[in-house]
Formats: sequence, C-alpha cells, structure tokens
Amino acid sequence: MPRNPRIEFPGAFYHVIARGNRKENIFLSDNDYQKYISLLAQYKEKYCFKLYAYTLMPNHVHLLIETSETPLSKIMQGVQQSYTQYFNIKYRKVGHLFQGRYKALLCQKDIYLLVLVRYIHLNPVRLGISELVEYPWTSLTFYLIEKDKGLVDTDIVLRQFSENLEKAREQFKRYLYENNSLVHQEGFYQVEKQILGEKDFVDMIYKKETKKESDKDNRNKGRIINLNLVDILDKVCKKKNLPPTLIKTNIKAREIVLCRDLFIYLTRIYLGYQLKDIARFLGISLSAITKRAKYINKVIISDRRLADEIGELIKEIESVEYQA
Repeated sequence: MPRNPRIEFPGAFYHVIARGNRKENIFLSDNDYQKYISLLAQYKEKYCFKLYAYTLMPNHVHLLIETSETPLSKIMQGVQQSYTQYFNIKYRKVGHLFQGRYKALLCQKDIYLLVLVRYIHLNPVRLGISELVEYPWTSLTFYLIEKDKGLVDTDIVLRQFSENLEKAREQFKRYLYENNSLVHQEGFYQVEKQILGEKDFVDMIYKKETKKESDKDNRNKGRIINLNLVDILDKVCKKKNLPPTLIKTNIKAREIVLCRDLFIYLTRIYLGYQLKDIARFLGISLSAITKRAKYINKVIISDRRLADEIGELIKEIESVEYQA
C-alpha cells in the first residue's frame, strides 16, 4: 500500500520516532550520541524549529519538534542523512541505518506538550535507570540544571509550573514521575496513526489538508492543460542549450543527464504527470525513469546546483499566466 503523505504546515507540533534498521543499534559510542546532538543543533540553527525534548536510546531516538517555515521532512532528511553518512564512514558500513521512514505523530500542542515532554524523558526507565539525570543522552538536564538553552526550548514548559525558575524545576521534577496515562484516555483520537488530539483538532487538520490537496489539484490541472510535455522539454533544453532529441535518449553525458533530471522533476513532482507518460514520451523504460525520479527526490536538498536550476525554471513557469 502507498504511504500516507506527511501532514506539514508552519507551527506543526510532532512527536518523532526514528528506529535503527532491523532494530539494530544506531549509537555505538558516546561520540555517536554527541554527533547526533550536534546535528540537531546544526539543523535547528539552520531551519529555526523548536526542540522541546529529545531522548537518544541505543537503537532509536525520540524528538519533540515544532516547525516554523521549514517542513519536518526537510529537517529530518538533513539530520538523518548526515548522521547516516557519519556512521557509515566511521564504521565502514553501507546502506540504510534507519528503519524505513521515521514516524511523526502530529499532536495538539496545548494538550500534549507536557505529556510528551514527560513521556520522552521517561524512556530510559525501560533500561532500568531509576535516576534519570544519570542518563546523559536526553534533554532532561536542560530542564533541571542551569545550562545553555540554545538547543532545547524549555521556557514554555517550565513557565506552566512557575515563573520562578527554581520552583518550576522542582515542580517539573515531581511531575516527571507522576502517572503518565493521558495519552490513553477516551476522548482523544488517532486518525490513520498520524494525528493525536481532540476531535475538533483532528477535524480542523483534516479540513486544512483537504483544502490544500484541492488547491494543488486545481493548480496542477491548469498547468498541465497549458504546459504539455513538449513545452516543458523545450523550456528545459533552451535553458541548457541542448537539442530535445538528445534528452530523448539513454546518453549519460553529465549535462544531458542533468537536463533530463530537470525535465523529470518538473513534469513529475511539480506538474503531476504520471511516470509512465514521461517514460513513453522520452522513449526510456519506466524502471529507468522511476529510478531517476527517486534519485532526484533524494538529492535535491544536498545538490545545490540541481535545486537552483529547478527553482529558476519554476519561476519562469509561474511568471506566465495560464488559462485553465
């Protein structure tokens, strides 16, 4: 079955869980834990998201993130891919480090912020650790001990206990060990295992996603009517100063491959054409086009040249007025 698309919008609040492939350990030394935390700090500075809690366990991680303008998928792609590259180089491994795509539960912040901060920090208890502050790979010390607050956003949580910092920490520590059962109470809903919140919240998200998909469909319909495959190929080839006949081949010269990648992205990802139609138009096998489309999706964030070329072409397309 196809995977459900991520629900993403500015200000979305997620409980993220990423597990090691085949449940294998993803941290083999203290330096590995420190590397992952440094990557969280690096991408937090780059993408300006809020991080309310984290726990790094030997074979999985828990993160509590609120996004700003950058979607969660881009944030996690940066962190996970960077850590995988570090791990594979260090330990001479190849292939996937994490198990499939991470799980991201969209949550109702006003209800679940405290619950999830507590739940995430209690994870080491499963390892038999009774004194949580002795486990160094959580964000708990940011809450209980005076420490640089650049990485973890503790204020909104602690102020719910007291405006006085010391009192807030004391009360938070007591709260940490209370019965954590709210997640299982009646009156809360999970829709397709993606949303955690009251019915009004779930309905609001559902309506927002439905409208977004409707707007996308209407926008794409207008573009597809007015920009057929020949038009797009002509635009791409003019930009790269290459004849269209070269793109409709299996030639693998660098500039031709780049031009073909631009065409595939614009027609598939941006305009919504089916891969089978693109393959038929180019005269290239469906399997080859499918493989290339997956590659483009994977590298577009790290390949600045490809991203810039696509961005310029999209601006050119959007500057033209189309009639549906």
